[in-house]
Amino acid sequence: MGSSDIVIVRNGDFYEVYEKGELVAKFSTKFDVLKVLSSMGYDEVALDVEGIKDYGNPLTVFNKLMRENDGTYGALAIFTGIVKGFSDGKKVRYVKVDVDVEELEKKIKSLSSDAKVVLFHRNGLLKPKEPILHLGI
Repeated sequence: MGSSDIVIVRNGDFYEVYEKGELVAKFSTKFDVLKVLSSMGYDEVALDVEGIKDYGNPLTVFNKLMRENDGTYGALAIFTGIVKGFSDGKKVRYVKVDVDVEELEKKIKSLSSDAKVVLFHRNGLLKPKEPILHLGI
């Protein structure tokens, strides 16, 4: 499934989710929209609808790990890195992130051959409170 199959429209106090042109759900919060889309298998959805942004949110990471668990994993940990608003006492307006995500993923996976790793890492200009990465192990 691709994110182009999904359209989200803000209609008053609700977010309406359309899949392939058909209304499939209505939600009152952005969080509920992201949670349901993640559970539907839209793992790498990048939405920007009236402030909804999903950069591989923690729910996406969780759902991906749970779907791929064949019963051999008994625990999972999810880490989220977020742009800070202040650094060394100075206000941060943005950070410029330029990481070779494939190389980072290889390094993380090399730490343990037994662990399943899911990584979502963003590059570009990121503002305070925005996620930089979500790492699930």
